[in-house]
Amino acid sequence: KDRSISTMCQQLSDALCQYQSIRFITVRNKKVATIYYICILFVLAYVVGYTIIADKGYQATDEVAGTTTTKVKGSGSIGNASTLMALDSMDLVIPATEVGALFLTTAITSTPNQAQSVCDGNDDAAVCTSGDSTNCTAEYFSSKSLGLYTGDCGSNGRCELFTWCPLEDDSIYEIVQNVGNFTIFVEVDVSFDQFNVQRTNTYDVLGNGRPLDGYNLFTLNEMLQMATGGAIADYTEVASTGAILLVSSVWNCDLDKNIDQCNPEYGIERIDGVEGTISSGFNFRSVTYDVTKTHRLLEKYHGVRIIFICEGVAGKFDLAALSVTLGAGLAYLGIAKLITDYILEYLMPQKDTYAEYKYHHIEDDDDEQAMPLQTNLRG
Repeated sequence: KDRSISTMCQQLSDALCQYQSIRFITVRNKKVATIYYICILFVLAYVVGYTIIADKGYQATDEVAGTTTTKVKGSGSIGNASTLMALDSMDLVIPATEVGALFLTTAITSTPNQAQSVCDGNDDAAVCTSGDSTNCTAEYFSSKSLGLYTGDCGSNGRCELFTWCPLEDDSIYEIVQNVGNFTIFVEVDVSFDQFNVQRTNTYDVLGNGRPLDGYNLFTLNEMLQMATGGAIADYTEVASTGAILLVSSVWNCDLDKNIDQCNPEYGIERIDGVEGTISSGFNFRSVTYDVTKTHRLLEKYHGVRIIFICEGVAGKFDLAALSVTLGAGLAYLGIAKLITDYILEYLMPQKDTYAEYKYHHIEDDDDEQAMPLQTNLRG
């Protein structure tokens, strides 16, 4: 054990008490020189062709910052000839303004004239019979019901509730007609603060002061088609369930070119229809009370919620960025030497001679003289 520790200490001392310096030798061999310069060319091609030109390593970059606002226009309706009700965007866009998002109603479930009273429970209330109402007192407050259990069984075999009656039946809804043709004007304002550049998508492209389809104006049907690759052609296919769309305006701009070429590209995807989900679509409820607060209108809104985000990067020539990229790229030139040294040391016929000149061990400066720094090996 003592001998093992002594050996380890000696090895540690040998490792720490030595210094390795670079030794330069010159090898006059056409094959080796050709391999070396081919490696150099490949490295330079990568540095110049990819990191500097293709990847634009000569540019400083700045991420986009921006905001999106929308305006919705259109006319729709619910009901039939005797109960027809005309609706517009002010009725169907809830709330009227929202930062970076909007909700457009496609179907409505209305429960009017609700008042505080006793009524039969719905399918969420506990099951009971006229002779057994024990389930109706088990939970006075039930998270599954829409009110308070009275302790009695209702006429429909469900526990009786004290709540806002009549209860909502959300299996009954009215689809809002023509919502798919509502137009959505999308205004995107962005800036690249590092370069003091501001851009928007509301330029008068056509010269007539009007929005441009596909650039800043879309219909709801068009957005649904783009988001699903054409799988959904009309809003009526999701009217009763709703949907959530994510709209990305991507600003990847080369500011070394004409600034007018800095325009967005749009990406739209549906993000709520994940396979296996227990909650697809989008809906919410809202109530409106009368002045006495004794009656209310309960409405469940189904619709398409659209979320807008801005992303992208702008680049512009910068000498400092070019210097950093070039300096980092030139460090790859060392790969050419590594490859050439490997070939010399392991693959060439004179590999032993090369190793002899390259590696020279000096035990004591007073006893041995170092080999000359430059030695010619002729192949």
